[in-house]
Amino acid sequence: MGAKNETIRKMQAQLNGWDIEIETLTVKAHVVKADVKSEFDDMIASLKINLAAARQKSNELQQAGEDAWENLKSGLDGILGSLGDAVKAAKSHLK
Repeated sequence: MGAKNETIRKMQAQLNGWDIEIETLTVKAHVVKADVKSEFDDMIASLKINLAAARQKSNELQQAGEDAWENLKSGLDGILGSLGDAVKAAKSHLK
């Protein structure tokens, strides 16, 4: 049970970090030119949707029994990887 709790703790910390990064991007997006603002707003909206989905999967992982959590963990790992890549891409576009 310790490995499961540690994994959940790390994933939640990662999600919290991305939440802060997305909010930072939201603030920065307010100062970009009007012609690209719509693009950034769409990108940020997508990031927030993906973050919410990852949080939902994380909650499912917390509730899962020992026999099911490995399968859920691998699915969440994929979501986290995609979300991390999307956050990095958004940050690089905003520079």
